[in-house]
Amino acid sequence: MIDNVAMCIGSRGGGGSAAPAPPTTEQINLHLSETVKLPAGTPVLGPDPSINEWNMAVVGYPYWLWTEDPEAFDHGISLAGITVDSRAEVKQVVFDVGDPEVAPIRCTTTTPWRKGVPAGTPSPNCGFRYLNPGHHELTATTTWLITWSSNTGQSGSFEIEVTASQTIRVGELESVIIG
Repeated sequence: MIDNVAMCIGSRGGGGSAAPAPPTTEQINLHLSETVKLPAGTPVLGPDPSINEWNMAVVGYPYWLWTEDPEAFDHGISLAGITVDSRAEVKQVVFDVGDPEVAPIRCTTTTPWRKGVPAGTPSPNCGFRYLNPGHHELTATTTWLITWSSNTGQSGSFEIEVTASQTIRVGELESVIIG
């Protein structure tokens, strides 16, 4: 659709053929939104529930949230005779942990959990605790900010949201005193 923008704009009239007008900011935004391949943004929970003996997340334990995707990347296109350089950067990620008693968590930075972090350490910037057992849908909605500039001096920016999810099994541990 946008690849043919030079032909759609047409000439400016008169006897000779004028150079086609450059694409508009809206046309460049649309073309970039259709061609930039944004990562899915699959949410990750740490520590991974599969590393414990119950193979599940646990109510009340502090979990860290992040996505495995890059935080930024560059993309370039040619459109109707102009060159456009763009940068996609994560503006924020909103995590809905699927627990009705936990509000969505908005994070502008995240830190992946790693082995060696002392047990029970809360995330420094994007974490939570499950309050209810069950099978919860953990959803990450990543807002990407796309900024661009062209060799004609045009520039612009726009946002795109992508959403991904996974199911997390959450259990409640209880201790029993015997004797």
